[in-house]
Amino acid sequence: MLKYCRDKFNKDTHLRLRSDGAGYQFKIMEYCLAQGIDFTITAELAASVRGAIAAIPEKNWRPMVKDGKTILFAETVYKPGVTNYLVNLPAFRLIVTRQSSCQLELFKNIFVDRAIISNFPEAYSAEEVLTYHNARGNAEKAIGNLRTASRLLIAVRGTVRERRLRADLRTGIQPCEPVQKGRAAGRLGILPHKESAVQIVMRRGAGG
Repeated sequence: MLKYCRDKFNKDTHLRLRSDGAGYQFKIMEYCLAQGIDFTITAELAASVRGAIAAIPEKNWRPMVKDGKTILFAETVYKPGVTNYLVNLPAFRLIVTRQSSCQLELFKNIFVDRAIISNFPEAYSAEEVLTYHNARGNAEKAIGNLRTASRLLIAVRGTVRERRLRADLRTGIQPCEPVQKGRAAGRLGILPHKESAVQIVMRRGAGG
């Protein structure tokens, strides 16, 4: 999908990629670097990533509010593929969030860490990168609504309920039109929102 979108847009269209852990692949990061695509990807918490997180000084952790809860965040750098000589990636920004697991169990960490890896320029603060990456949830919900609405229209096609449903949807997200051709879903390459959280954001021009 990433290559498809890159091929479909002019070279002066700056693309951004944000993805869940499914996008944590060396080949995707390499492609983004080669094509000038900014990315934020949920990092897999492998031993090397955990080691980088453990090395963050305590004084570097700062509080922030997310979804009404106070969590900690910090930033470091991490070079993917350090144990794979076939991978030649640079060090990227690794932004980590930490919150209490609310479970006091013996031999278990009371904190839950999550990390994203990103090549966003330093002009973007860690908070701004986190905010951008966490907006995935809004897009996933919109995609889910779109697919649900499309299925509903297919189920009631040719009935009075279809006309009413179409009228209701005109004020929000419009499904495929015509539905039977799946025109919108086909062209946009929308995947089931529970199976993929890979999203591509387009920005026109190199500076904006």
